[in-house]
Amino acid sequence: MSVTATGANLTYQWRKNGRNLPNGGNVSGAQSATLTISGADDTDPGIYSVAVFNPAGSTISKNAALRLSKFDIKDQMAGYWKLDETTGTTAANAVASGKPGKVTGAANWVKGEVNNAFSFDGGNYITVDDYTKATTQIAASAWVNVVAGLTTDVNIIRNGQGDIVRQSANVGQFELGLVADATDNSLKPSAAIRVGPNVVRVSGPTAFPTGSWHHLAFSADGAQLRLYVDGKEVASGDYQGDIPAPSVPWLSLGAQLNLADPTDPTSAVGPDGVTPRYMNGPVDEVALWDRALTADEVAKIYAAGQQAKGVDTVVITPPAGAPKLTVERTSTGLTLTFTGTLQSADKVNGPWTDETGASPKTVATAGGTKFYRAKQ
Repeated sequence: MSVTATGANLTYQWRKNGRNLPNGGNVSGAQSATLTISGADDTDPGIYSVAVFNPAGSTISKNAALRLSKFDIKDQMAGYWKLDETTGTTAANAVASGKPGKVTGAANWVKGEVNNAFSFDGGNYITVDDYTKATTQIAASAWVNVVAGLTTDVNIIRNGQGDIVRQSANVGQFELGLVADATDNSLKPSAAIRVGPNVVRVSGPTAFPTGSWHHLAFSADGAQLRLYVDGKEVASGDYQGDIPAPSVPWLSLGAQLNLADPTDPTSAVGPDGVTPRYMNGPVDEVALWDRALTADEVAKIYAAGQQAKGVDTVVITPPAGAPKLTVERTSTGLTLTFTGTLQSADKVNGPWTDETGASPKTVATAGGTKFYRAKQ
């Protein structure tokens, strides 16, 4: 990461998660214009910024998030509803141990962008009892085909009870959908997340196309909330903070839900009596992650869908020169073939120690648990 500044007598102080970074370890340049992190490991992900000083005062840069990738589109996938069913009122979840969706109202299964899809009719909806909750990062993705002429707010997928933006209580983590523009009756793409006691929302500047299939996604990495349409970023907003655990465990697709009696937490849950935000039209390939998606991942999900391929077919390729490790079991132990530096540890979280010897390296399987990784 680097910052460019001009002027006399400038000094710099890099910060991680709001605290000044010292020099030393695998981080260098903490008090220079360029911060270098060599051989990033599990301790390095976080939110970085830089403060720039001169005799007249100081300023702080925008935040930037750093995370480590496993180059696996299914990594930290909290839910994946392909909506490929043809009959019934259950929408299977392709994530192992993930909860399925339950259809309330008419179960309309139609041809989708990828195999089949579920068609919302302006009165039906899908609920998911529970899912793995995000804490610092979150992302969602779906293919949407909104009927032409719709001029009311639309929910695609959300964790929320009632209007999460206007309520001060923590009644939800996120929402992805379309918001009606009263000036021209168009639908604008929109995403929102709860950060601490506040809600951060971004909306696209142009109308979301109706009457045909289009891809909608958002990603929040701890520094920016980004909104995508058809694989391209259309809006973003800065923020910093964690995503708190919500007071409601469930997800809704195709409608905004609320308590029958908002003053009685034990009352039944159903469509919001004021703003139900019903979807009208088919939706396909709904996926949710408790991590951020990169711009490249969103673009590849969109490209896969255009070829009638699901999210789980997307292949993320590590950059050239990235360390690699493959393991093969043999009669004498394990053969480790690697690039970069091979490290070992007695615990999955380290501490890690550099191994001697070149690739491939054979290690015995006796003698207790051992963990290995390749590091650049």
